[in-house]
Amino acid sequence: MKFAAPIWLWGIALAGLVIALFIYSALTSHKLRNKFGHEAQVLKLLTAQAPLRKALQNALLAISLILLSLAAAQPQYGKGTRILPKTNLDVAIVLDYSKSMYARDVSPSRIGRAKVEVENLIRKLGGARFAGVAFAGESLAFPLTSDGAAIAQFFRGLTPHDMPVGGTAIARALEEALGLFSRDSRAKGHEKVVLLVTDGEDLEGDPRISAEKMSLEGIRIEVVQIGGQSPEPLPNIDENGAINGLRRDASGRIMTTSLSVEGEETLQALASLTGGQLVHSGQGSLGIDEMARRLRLLMSEELSEKVETVFADVYQYPLALALLLLLLESVFLRLPRTQPSIEPPKKGRRSSKKQKAIRTTNFSLLFLCVIFLSGCDRGREFFIRQSPVVNEAIEAMTDERNEVAVELLTQYLETGPCEAGIIGAGDRSRTQGDAALDLALALIEEPEPGEQASPRLDCGLRLLSQVALSEEHPAGLRAASHYLMGNLNLRKADFDAAIESYDASLRLMPGGSEQAKDEPIAIGNRAAYNRALAQRLKEAQPPEEENEQKDDSED
Repeated sequence: MKFAAPIWLWGIALAGLVIALFIYSALTSHKLRNKFGHEAQVLKLLTAQAPLRKALQNALLAISLILLSLAAAQPQYGKGTRILPKTNLDVAIVLDYSKSMYARDVSPSRIGRAKVEVENLIRKLGGARFAGVAFAGESLAFPLTSDGAAIAQFFRGLTPHDMPVGGTAIARALEEALGLFSRDSRAKGHEKVVLLVTDGEDLEGDPRISAEKMSLEGIRIEVVQIGGQSPEPLPNIDENGAINGLRRDASGRIMTTSLSVEGEETLQALASLTGGQLVHSGQGSLGIDEMARRLRLLMSEELSEKVETVFADVYQYPLALALLLLLLESVFLRLPRTQPSIEPPKKGRRSSKKQKAIRTTNFSLLFLCVIFLSGCDRGREFFIRQSPVVNEAIEAMTDERNEVAVELLTQYLETGPCEAGIIGAGDRSRTQGDAALDLALALIEEPEPGEQASPRLDCGLRLLSQVALSEEHPAGLRAASHYLMGNLNLRKADFDAAIESYDASLRLMPGGSEQAKDEPIAIGNRAAYNRALAQRLKEAQPPEEENEQKDDSED
């Protein structure tokens, strides 16, 4: 048992003071009765057992005050434990996407096998946060997130043909990884590791300078080198993944790839400067399994898992009991057990009946309140506290400070920032559906006239899709998510996707039904109206634009 607000326990001391005053009052009354006459004779003159009833009333009031103090202190009990892996291990995976990674000395290819091994590493390091950097001559980055599946999808969806500039600029890739760590406020107190996966050929610049910067920041570089020093012919692979023989240079000679002595020394220096290790890929193995084992060992030794006790609020029970005792004191103990010997005047009788009616009404209201407070599991949802961070973000959006709301909610949901239409979507954004919906709303920007839709709409769509497709969330929340997805797709002029989202919202909450009318925001009715609007806009498209949109959706 613990208390969330223990300062309210001082109310028990106040209850002790009240009890002392009650005892003092009882002793004073006893002395006054003795002064008036013989106590036994005085008690016979009373129409009710006043001292006993007064003592019971005082006892009930004192106990109620103690219970109210306990309820205000928010008692909680440990309903169980859960194992939480600490998330203060941040890993930036830097993966080489140069054309030399198409070499097939590793099955099915260097890049194909690297993607699979990286995905396995992410699964094995549960509890860590990941960032992704895909590089050739330039880099593409995915910010730090607890959603490892998003990082795996980021790497899975890229090929060397997607890189804007060819080459193997490891220095630029390391600078990008360093920037990802420095831009994330939560990474400051974390253990930071860069996992560099490359064949090490065609080095540009001097990555040692970047490694020295990382060493000063306490960032370790672990290097997995793919390929050997013997020449390996490069297949000629087109953008569709089809192999068209071998690559040849301008003179017609077959192009090969191999790790030079200088390249190997550079990779070894990157690891040594930062306290990491260089692992060479062996026959049929990239060495990433060994790296995963090392990083997992780091988590178990330095960042070991912790057992957290899960607490449940139980302040409704002392509160309900306090109300019940107050009800007993105010209704039953105040009704005299015997009628007065002298008949009161008619006006007094009417007043007495009125007081009885008021007490009966109070009894009924208090009784219903007690039933509600100590009700079934569905009623206990009333006692789920809202997150102060989410409330602060909602206030910021109300004041049109959306960027403040975005920063608060991305930290709360651990999604990382929205960059280039990509945002992390981990367990918190899946389970905290209301907060994810709020973040999607905060990401919406009004485009300038003639300006294309913001890439942040794609981030909002990713967040909303998780909530909309989860059966764990209430139908109303899922319907609202589908409805907002329709609105975002409508802004992107993707009318087919907008209509599909509105249809999904209407299936959960049909427009025009009583259920939809009872909803505060009438999701069903609005979805029906916007669907009709999307349908009209789609039909108003010129035939050429409509065909282009269909082609884009098929791609």
